[in-house]
Amino acid sequence: MAQSVVCAVRTINAAYTLQGGPAKIFHPCHRSECPVGPDARLSVFQPALGAEFPCRPSGTSKTLRPCRCHSPDKDKMRILWLLLVAIFSAATRCFSGNPDSARAFRFYDFNAFMAGKGTIHYSIFGATTYGVDNSMQVSAHPLLLFVAPSVDIQCPLISEGTIRISGIAGFHYPTPLLRLISAKGTGGVISPEFTIPQMISIRNGVVGTIPVAEEHFVSARVSIEFALRSGALEPGTSIDLPVIAPQLAVYYHNAGISMAFSAEGMIQSWLSYHGKAEIYACPFVSRAYKDEYPLGSQSFFSHVTATAVWHLTGTALLSTGCKLTYGNYPFGSQWHLMPTIDFLKWIE
Repeated sequence: MAQSVVCAVRTINAAYTLQGGPAKIFHPCHRSECPVGPDARLSVFQPALGAEFPCRPSGTSKTLRPCRCHSPDKDKMRILWLLLVAIFSAATRCFSGNPDSARAFRFYDFNAFMAGKGTIHYSIFGATTYGVDNSMQVSAHPLLLFVAPSVDIQCPLISEGTIRISGIAGFHYPTPLLRLISAKGTGGVISPEFTIPQMISIRNGVVGTIPVAEEHFVSARVSIEFALRSGALEPGTSIDLPVIAPQLAVYYHNAGISMAFSAEGMIQSWLSYHGKAEIYACPFVSRAYKDEYPLGSQSFFSHVTATAVWHLTGTALLSTGCKLTYGNYPFGSQWHLMPTIDFLKWIE
């Protein structure tokens, strides 16, 4: 007696063959053929949805019957997701512009290559970069330039073959912004009982980029930052938020070190990936800060970011992803997971 064979059709690409008499379906998972009776109904979506069908080897006269454990509601949801993915993919290709115009790789994050004379690269949440000439570029955030200016200058150091190494020098002046948000009521982040001294930090570092394959790059950055103050900065003024705390930690501990590693590259002509790991550390912990907040000295932070970047045109990028952060805060160590989104534009 022939034994029933249960096989799962997992893909739309399953080969369908019609031979004399009843229709037969050949399953890639084994060598048997399943005869389908004249009254049997088989949805074209069922193979893509992983439906399981009890079938018998070729030569039997039993009619193929769908598995009773199959869930119609799950099928509808899966079909909806397939349609949404197909529509989104088609729309992205329609607005991706000419693929040949994006042949020059557009870096999403830091790298050792120069922007080029007159080139402007800006984003909503990141810094704007302007290429002064082929040997210098300046980066700053235009919205924060008047309340918390942070300016970096990058110049090439080594250009050997495919290896690029550049030097970075910059400063950060957060005093105006900290004094602005030091108030009572709405908008007050820092208690007005504290006095914010004049503060400025100076940083120097190097960044290197090397291609690992065509349109795939790995970059690394190391920088040292020193803080100068006109007076003591009380520990109670700290802003314990995942993105802000690492940037201000150096003002409580006088010096800090930051390291970052990133990888990015093209997946399709309209899609690229980006991943980054960052570490912020302050080796010299302030005694006053440690005495007031024994649970955490706010001296170590790390970020891990994963991003998908859509190339809307040859010069416009849209990114979505997530950021996982770890921080040593005054109330102890904490992890945070948050979504990210940004829009980038190149003007040449």
